[in-house]
Amino acid sequence: MGQKQSGIALVDASRRTRVLVADPYPVIVQGLRKMLEDDLRFEVVAEACTLASFHKKLIAQRPQVAFLDWSLACTNLELTTALLQSVRATTGIIFLTVSENSQQKREMLRLGARAFLSKWCSAAKLRTSALRACKGLPALAPETSAPDSKFAPPDADPEQRVKQLTGRERQLIPLVCSGLKNKEIAQQLGIAESTVWHHLTAVFTKLKVEDRLGLAAFAFSHGPALTTAQSQSAARPGAVKLFSPGGLQYTQAAND
Repeated sequence: MGQKQSGIALVDASRRTRVLVADPYPVIVQGLRKMLEDDLRFEVVAEACTLASFHKKLIAQRPQVAFLDWSLACTNLELTTALLQSVRATTGIIFLTVSENSQQKREMLRLGARAFLSKWCSAAKLRTSALRACKGLPALAPETSAPDSKFAPPDADPEQRVKQLTGRERQLIPLVCSGLKNKEIAQQLGIAESTVWHHLTAVFTKLKVEDRLGLAAFAFSHGPALTTAQSQSAARPGAVKLFSPGGLQYTQAAND
């Protein structure tokens, strides 16, 4: 009888969904592992506590599903958005968050993320989402992941929004997307940290995004609009070309 059960376990193991779990807190990682591996359909093949580690293990292990803490994703927006694009056909990435869905998170869904799950969700919902993501389906049911009127796309098209940016505001975008904090940006540009904050607030308002990750999502989603909108400023004397994630070009005017 024992040999029969062992044989069944081996067969089940070969069919288990391979999962990568990433969170900065070990207790949460272990909790997620237990919630998943209590069900024989899952096997946690790797853990990560930093975005860099997540990146390495994602490439090395090639899991079918990866759970990534939202705060880790925000530490390097360029890497996060690049990962979504590069593994969307092989690995379903699910963000774990403590906040509600918002417009910028829906942008990330369009870039390839399977879903945003609350860390308050049940084990059953976690497993169901993983199975759906493994099959290439949205991890959340259509009625909960579909955009609603509250998060309807803004009236202004991306190109018109970008045209409102000043040269200095454009300069901030690739720096923010590379993961730099306001203090680091201020040091690099030789301006006050409070000035960075004011410029960044203006960028969020003009582009109609809510935070830094929303800004990165906008940059990756609307690359053509960004490069087209800046073609005229690039021709002005003294303009300096800057580069952002994904090869998008931003142009800083000589005079802001």
